[in-house]
Amino acid sequence: MQITLQPIPALGIVSAPGKITWCGTMVRSADGRCHLMLSVWPEARGFDGWLYHSEIGYAVAEHPDAEYRFQGVVFSGDPSPEAWDHAMVHNPWIIQHDGRFYMYYTGNTGDGTFPSHRYNQRVGLAVAERPGGPWRRLGQPLAPATPGSWDELVSCNPSVCRMADGRFIMLYRACSRPDNPVHHGDIVLGVAFAERPEGPFVRHPEPIFRREGQPFAAEDPGVFSWGGRLYAAFKDMGRNYHDRERSLMLAESADGKDWRIIQPLCTRDLPFADTAPREQFRVERPFVYMENDQPRQLFVAVRPEREAQRAFSVHTGIDIQP
Repeated sequence: MQITLQPIPALGIVSAPGKITWCGTMVRSADGRCHLMLSVWPEARGFDGWLYHSEIGYAVAEHPDAEYRFQGVVFSGDPSPEAWDHAMVHNPWIIQHDGRFYMYYTGNTGDGTFPSHRYNQRVGLAVAERPGGPWRRLGQPLAPATPGSWDELVSCNPSVCRMADGRFIMLYRACSRPDNPVHHGDIVLGVAFAERPEGPFVRHPEPIFRREGQPFAAEDPGVFSWGGRLYAAFKDMGRNYHDRERSLMLAESADGKDWRIIQPLCTRDLPFADTAPREQFRVERPFVYMENDQPRQLFVAVRPEREAQRAFSVHTGIDIQP
């Protein structure tokens, strides 16, 4: 089997006036409309403004591969200054189950400094009857881990899907405290399971996608179910899984705990329809939209140049060859 990406059309770049767009995640409702949730924050805040100012935006299209029209912000940080997600909400991941929509996200609070906001990131959940909202918070579906563990300090970047046995699986990024004598603040990927989309999610005791001697081997896991098995697209943080640095990789699993690398999903040389493939500075947060048990669209977040503050979400079709 070989999975390749179609060239990204001009309408595959999702934009919002005056905002940076990032990490798209999409569901299709019973009426056929496609609903895209995005991280958005003001361009004036620069790229790193996500950590302090991100909100969740909403865009719609008539087909998965059509142009998505930005509708506005539909979910923001909790207005209560004491809330754990007061400062920002980021990394949306939306699923539909029994007529309701569930959106997992990263939230944080802090004192305005980078360390306080970074190390206060946790995974949250909101639920709605319609993707355009209103969205109601359900707290933190992934409970803080045991002190001394590999995910005791941070959990973020969630992705969720329903497994073949009816349970729900969450892949997420995590890290321990820098002074942890065993894990030393390593950034790793974890997995947790729940009977219902709202949890509680029970974490597997060991991280996944670890590489010996690498404190940060992978991030941005995007989990999906295909043909009764589990798949994850994720970002290689170096050349840990492929000879092209920071490629997006594809892995397969029967149980969500043990994973086998299949192939690179794409390198940072993205194929745009109007130009030759060109290397992007960052390609992250892959989301694979499934339709009729087949991968149909890939959504990724792109930052084209290190120096430029602009960034955006793109989507394109997926080709599968036996």
